[in-house]
Amino acid sequence: QDQGDYFAAESRYVESLSLRERSPQSGLRDLATARLNLGSLYRIQGDYPRAEAHYRRAVAEAERGFGARHSELVWFYDQLAQLYEDRGLYAQAKPVYEKALDLSLRSQPANPALVARGRHQLAHLLVELGSLRQAENLYRLALASREEIFGGEHSEVAVTLTGLADCLLRDRPPAAAAARGALDRALAIF
Repeated sequence: QDQGDYFAAESRYVESLSLRERSPQSGLRDLATARLNLGSLYRIQGDYPRAEAHYRRAVAEAERGFGARHSELVWFYDQLAQLYEDRGLYAQAKPVYEKALDLSLRSQPANPALVARGRHQLAHLLVELGSLRQAENLYRLALASREEIFGGEHSEVAVTLTGLADCLLRDRPPAAAAARGALDRALAIF
């Protein structure tokens, strides 16, 4: 897939999915993962309708296979939300990201990195939707978590600082000094 041989990758993914669909030993988790992989290939190719169909089925199978509260579902929800975001369907992406974040917050054992990632992703989307105050709050929560988890010099911290700076500049142009400080920190990390 990374080498760009999409035809060969597609045939392998289709074959893998077909085998899993026919195999009585294959569970819904394996089936959902195989379907998600094929959907991801279609997404990379820009075939969004086929990608969405596979992602939606993968989510449904994963919910049945893992259970509605399993943290593994976050990955499936994220892929679907990112597809919507790629297509500019922000209103459709938002509830999916919210569902993923809610699940991350409730998962046991707690996974702070997963929560921080969910907050960052939702904040990014909220910036696109113009909900800048909500986005700023989520970015600040994600930043605090990522600094605690990874330390202040990690690339995940820099990415969140960049998102926060973008949010601040869009929300309050007079806040350019605060945004500049966040960008300077991010650049020092990169």
